[in-house]
Amino acid sequence: MLIRMVQEKIPRNTTFLMPSDRLLSRPFLSQVLEFLSRHSITVPLVFNYLIRLPNGTIVPSSHPPLG
Repeated sequence: MLIRMVQEKIPRNTTFLMPSDRLLSRPFLSQVLEFLSRHSITVPLVFNYLIRLPNGTIVPSSHPPLG
């Protein structure tokens, strides 16, 4: 649902990384694009590559974390 709100502003082949439920409950509608950018990378990642990453692995996103 969040992606549909800003679909035309997101590059194709973007991989979204699922944040925690706590983080998902925070974004306001005006911050959806920024929120999604902070939890995505603009390259396609195949699931077989992602499952090789250990839990807790930090993957660089499209934008740096809020400071």
